[in-house]
Amino acid sequence: MIGAHLMIKCFTILIVSLLSAAFPCWVHGEEISLSYTASTLTFLAGRVAIDQGFFRQENLDVKFVQVRTAALTPALANGHIDYTMSFLPPIDSALRGSPVQMAGVFVDRSLHYLVTRSTIKSPADLRGKTFVINAVDLNGSTGLVFQALARHFNLEIGKDVKWISAADSPALFAMVHQGIADATFLVPPWPQKARSAGMNVLFRAGDVYSAPLAGLSTQRRTIRDNPEQVRRVLRALIRATRFISQPANEAATLASIVQWLKMSKDEAAGALRDVSFAYSDGLPRNDKAFWEIVGQRAKLLASNVGINEVADFTLAREIRGK
Repeated sequence: MIGAHLMIKCFTILIVSLLSAAFPCWVHGEEISLSYTASTLTFLAGRVAIDQGFFRQENLDVKFVQVRTAALTPALANGHIDYTMSFLPPIDSALRGSPVQMAGVFVDRSLHYLVTRSTIKSPADLRGKTFVINAVDLNGSTGLVFQALARHFNLEIGKDVKWISAADSPALFAMVHQGIADATFLVPPWPQKARSAGMNVLFRAGDVYSAPLAGLSTQRRTIRDNPEQVRRVLRALIRATRFISQPANEAATLASIVQWLKMSKDEAAGALRDVSFAYSDGLPRNDKAFWEIVGQRAKLLASNVGINEVADFTLAREIRGK
């Protein structure tokens, strides 16, 4: 009996080893890289898809990597990164003629929150104050939010409010907390961290500004030559956004946030409440707003690229329709 059991075990190990050598993707999954630009809940669907095994169930071994915006564009265009969840960089790359295309949208409202020093109690108190934003100009995601909220509150940038630049969310948080700047725009989990630190969270930009923040983009040749792989990535992310939206899955979603972003469960719960309104399962809920953003970027970049080359949601619609 023992000898027979040992023979079966050895035979099984041999078969698995042979399969691993001949067909590695059968055992380990097909290896791909999926990038994001910041450790925020904007890209939570990617983390949850890994933690819940949705990629693995699609026979994908996903390397989820943070790539700064400046490095993302060449990395994606050159094939060093297979997919990205970032929004504006691939849109702008496509409009500049790079062979990149967006295939899905997973956050279709602004997740930026207006965060201020504790002495600022309302937007009316912002006149004469200084903002700090993570941009060197006002043409990126945060800059567009800044412009939209300034219009909403009847503030003229440069006259009624000034702005300075900082590198990332931790720096924005620190500069307002230390009184170097008066206000900023933060994406979850940072608004919840700001509340815990005694700062004020005055306004949710997504209530007045509809602009996607996360999607799925890849090279056009991948969509053309390997559409089944793109389907599998989309399917896993769509499952993840639907998983996040279900109250019954809150504990598992919070566990992903706590482990990924190294924050307490209470902070994670507050941060999740800050973002739940904005997740989309593959398609922009406001199609008009999406294409308006693309048109605005095309005008800004003086691009002659057809907008149909920038994004194509055919595969996402197909998956959602099943």
